[in-house]
Order: sequence, then C-alpha cells, then structure tokens
Amino acid sequence: MKTIIFIAFIFCTNCIVKNAKGQIENRLIWPDNNGTHINAHGGSITFHNGIYYWYGEHKIEDFSEIKCSYLDEVPKQDYIGGLSEAGIHCYSSKDLKNWKDEGIVLSVNYKDETDPLAYGSIVERPKVLYNSFTKRFVMHFKLKSKQTDEIFARHGSPMYYGVATSDNPRGPFSYSHRYLAGFSDEGAGDHTLFVDKGRAYVFFAAKPGHIMYYSKLSDDYLNPIDGFKRCEGIAERFEAPALFKYNEKYYMFGSGTKGWDPTPPKFATSTSIEGPWTELDYSNGFLKGSAKNPMSDIGAETTFGGQCTYILKVPGTEKQFIAMYDLWDPIEQYKSSYFWLPINIDKTGKPEVKWTNEFELSYNRKELDNNSNKKWELIWADEFNGNSVDTSNWTVQDSFWKKHPKCLYKPDQVEVKNGSLIITAKKVDEHYETGKLESVNKVEVGVNTKIEARMKMPSGAGLKTAYWMLGTNKAEVGWPKCGELDIIEQLGKDPYRSHHNIHFFNDDKSKYGHNGCHFTNYRTMVDVFRDVSIIRTNDQIIYFIDGVKINEKNISDVNSEMNGEMYFIIQLDVGNEKLWTGSVDPNMNWPKKLEFDYLRVYKEKK
Repeated sequence: MKTIIFIAFIFCTNCIVKNAKGQIENRLIWPDNNGTHINAHGGSITFHNGIYYWYGEHKIEDFSEIKCSYLDEVPKQDYIGGLSEAGIHCYSSKDLKNWKDEGIVLSVNYKDETDPLAYGSIVERPKVLYNSFTKRFVMHFKLKSKQTDEIFARHGSPMYYGVATSDNPRGPFSYSHRYLAGFSDEGAGDHTLFVDKGRAYVFFAAKPGHIMYYSKLSDDYLNPIDGFKRCEGIAERFEAPALFKYNEKYYMFGSGTKGWDPTPPKFATSTSIEGPWTELDYSNGFLKGSAKNPMSDIGAETTFGGQCTYILKVPGTEKQFIAMYDLWDPIEQYKSSYFWLPINIDKTGKPEVKWTNEFELSYNRKELDNNSNKKWELIWADEFNGNSVDTSNWTVQDSFWKKHPKCLYKPDQVEVKNGSLIITAKKVDEHYETGKLESVNKVEVGVNTKIEARMKMPSGAGLKTAYWMLGTNKAEVGWPKCGELDIIEQLGKDPYRSHHNIHFFNDDKSKYGHNGCHFTNYRTMVDVFRDVSIIRTNDQIIYFIDGVKINEKNISDVNSEMNGEMYFIIQLDVGNEKLWTGSVDPNMNWPKKLEFDYLRVYKEKK
C-alpha cells in the first residue's frame, strides 16, 4: 500500500507565538518550586529537548572548606528520592526563571571512605555536556578526594577532575574515573567545558600559578586527548574560565586568584579556539557602569562581588548571552547567592556587561524547539526489524550504476539483520556487487516534516554512501525538474567531510541549478553510527548531524522544484578513477557494509 506523507499547515496569524519572553531577577534568594533557595553553586546550564538543566554544588550548613565540623557531627539528612545531601544538585526550567528541584544527581558516598567521592571530598564546579553520538550526558567536576587519615580533602590529595555520566539529564550520574590535568602533580583549579564545531574542549587553571591551559576531549567527551597546551597570550593568575563564541570570535571571561574574595575581572579574545589569545587589562575591560550590586554593595571594579562560572548562549537567539556569577559567602557557603547579567555585544564585537537588577529575555520559540522531538509527532518509520526488507516500504534494485557499469546492484546484497538494514559491497572478479533500494510509489514524503536516520557508513577509497530523495514526478518532468535532495553523500576516502546538496531546474533562468554544502566534521563520519537528520519546509532545508545544525538552505527561489512529494533512495556505490568517488583502493578489505539502524518521519505537532 502506497504511503503518502504530505503535511500542509494553514496558519492563523493570531495563533502563532513567534517570540517567548522571560524575566530574570537578581535577588539574594533564588527560590525553587518549593520556595527553597537554589543550592547549585559553581554551576552550569545544559539545554536539552526544550528544558534547561542547572547543575551545581550542593552546600551544607556548617560544612565548607573554611567553616568545618567533624564528620560525625555533620548531619547526614535524607534528601529527595532517598538521596543524601552533599554532591551535585540539579534544577530544571522551561524559561530560566521558574526552577524545579530535581534533587541530588551525583551523591557522595557515606559508607566507604576509600571511595573517590567519599563524604568529606571536595566535589565542585560541575560542567555538563550532552554527547549526541553516545546519547549520554557527561559531567566534569573538580575532585579532591578525602584521605583516610584526614578530616577534609583540602589538606590532602591534589585537585583532579572527576568524570560522571548519565543517560538522563535528571540523573542519576554514575562516577566513571578521574584525571590529573596540567603540568604538575598539584593538578588544576577552576575549569569549563566548551564545544566548538562538534569538538569538545576543557579549559582550566593549572597549578601552580593558575596558568590557563586547554585540551581537546575524546569523541565521547570522557578524557582529554592530545596533551595539555597553554593558552598562549593569557598571563598567570587567571582562573574560573567561561567561554562563548560570536561571529567567529572567541571570548573568555575569568577572574583573579584571591580565593573566596572578589577580584577584578579578567577578559581575553581569540580568532581561534586554540589561540593565541589577547588578554585585556581592566582599563580596557568589559564591565561597565557606575551601578553597584545591591546584595554586596560592590561595583564593576571587583566584578560586582561575584565570580563568573558559566556563560549561556540563549537558544533561539543569535547573540543573546547570559553571564552567570556566584556571589560567594565564604563562611556560610550554603547561603551563597547568584546573579546573572546579560552580555551586550556592540558593533565592533566588544562585549559589555552592566549591572542590572532584572532583564528580559526574548527568543524565537520556533527556532528553540526546531530540533526537539517534543514538537514532532512520528508518522512513519522503518526500524528494520524482522528478517527481510519490508516490501511495502522498499523496492530492492536489480540493475547497475549508469555512471559505472561494473557496479552492479544485486538484491542479495541487501538484507535486514539484527535490527538493521545492511547493504554489503564486494568485489567479484572484475566487477563489484552492492545494493540499492528505493521507496518510489510506496513511501513518499512532503514538506513540513522532519526526517531522521541513524546510520553507519563504510570507509575506503572508491566507496560512496548516498542517502537521498527524488521528486515523485520524475517520470513526468524528468531530472532535475523533479528536484533532488541529497540528505548526505559520504566518500569513504574523506571521513571528515560530508556532502549535502540539492539539484533542481531553475524555472526563472531556464537552466540546471545546484546548491551544495560540504561540511568539515571534527569527528569521523565513517565506521561509526551517526544521526543524520533534515527538516523540510516550503522555504528551507535544515541539516543536522548528531543533533547539531550544520547548514540551512533557503529554497524559496526554487521551491517549485523542491517542495513536492519525494521518495527515498539508499545505495552504496563503488567507483573508479573517472568518477567523483575516485579509484578503488587495491588493498581494500572486502566486504564493506552500509548499515541503517532506523529511518523515521515526523510532522509538527499542532
């Protein structure tokens, strides 16, 4: 039975909320949904599926690095969900103003003093990233473990970074391991995590001297790789880094090194995430205005009494950034408060931060939710379960590649096995046998849809994975008038570069049209599973890899060719020296496999 998936929306201008607004208020008490002061110090915010998650240190009364009680005198109170106090706390919000207490997501261990997270250890400044490849949340935090012969860890072991993971942003997180960063056995101090073009980095103040260093993180975000490198251009005594990027320029906020006391701000810029950096002194600094923080009566000269812990780029905005500050109470740390300030970027690209008691957020809700499945409804899918190709969805080809007659598409090379669609390419004498399947006259998809696939493409010179769509009117109007949408073309010889193209006939100019994107990835696209998605509307096509938007094509000028129903084509090609695919590696280890875990189509919920 033919499945036609064509979604048309009739919009009422009075029914659309283009922008959403929220009011951020700086006050001594930041209440959660229970009216309790938020206990998430030295924290960060992770945005996932339309929800903000604020992670931070949970401080306990009479238990801090300065005001200390003996362990057996510190109350071990039960907490939400049976978890005990002390560890990393999480709160969730849809608007950055109203916060729901999600409880302790990484708890200390009260029973085993040899545990790296034993009660009495220092667990501070959590930073959490979502890894769209592993589908896990990864937390890096400062960790100084308690020694068996000491009451508090600050008198003992060096400062490590602990790593914990979870498959849910609300936790619980499970401790994985720790690593020693920097250039000495003293370890490192305050740190942050930052993702740039799909590559994650850790930036930190290395001891002694609080010298700013960085390292790339592994693809799973769990470990530093490629060594620790100094941030050239940044002087000593620079800690608490917080980064953001705007218009291809990188900005780093920081603080001096006076312990819990407020310091003048630090600031550096670079045109590369790996430096060199240009550090500006305070006379050329970024904090402005004569107003003082009413909670501390301190002005810009010492960062309004606070220390920057994280900079949040507000999703759904182009250049709206929030600098999050801790307002520390050194003695009674559990009473420490927070203030958030908007970052204004002037025409020269220079950021300015002024004190304000409150400010308003305004962001595009549609853009904010664009890639969240909370806004999408599944309307068709092939999960590739069972023992054979579903012939109600697909026609398996028995033909050859017209550009290379020695590349034969054989039905035997296409199978469904262990929950995956598998196309196998092999060399047979002087030709190659591989596979191709189409959904023409079976599954046809229109605009205003989101299309997701999880796939593993093979490596090797001479191989090309092609996952694409053609207009269903191809038989009547021919190519390219039917329109061609290449969701991804991946050359096996070029694992870090993917290709995303459209082809059409430009009616206005009466000739062939083309619009291509060649995206350089920072993680290999071959021999590992990747999520490849697009969103189709009448006016644009948005491309995503592992949930990260990589390109957006405006097709309003060619929508007559590109906004009709289209069908899927999946194939694995083997080429030669005369083709874009290039010569086949004579030492290729055959066979080669292309795998699809699933293919899904969504429409927008209304």
